[in-house]
Amino acid sequence: MSPESEIWPSVLEILRGELRDTTFNLWFGDLVLQKLVDDKAYLQTPNLFKKKTIETKFMDQLKSAFENVMGFEIIPYVISTESESFETQYFNLIEKEAQEKGRT
Repeated sequence: MSPESEIWPSVLEILRGELRDTTFNLWFGDLVLQKLVDDKAYLQTPNLFKKKTIETKFMDQLKSAFENVMGFEIIPYVISTESESFETQYFNLIEKEAQEKGRT
């Protein structure tokens, strides 16, 4: 069993308890934890509108749910697969982080 498949249901359970059913189903029903690397969670959603809404309206709850499950702070990244594949965007994020670390 992968760490993602063990952790994600617990995170969703916390969110489900905090949100109305309609709200949970609308924004988190098709959100998937694709990768968990160090202190970062890479989540996939099918469209840009959901990505932006989760990032602006629910990011604090998402971070809190991950911290509750993991026991330490996790930085969630929401990736929309509306225009590019998850893998392409994931590798772009990794590359960008590496470049930013190289500048400091």
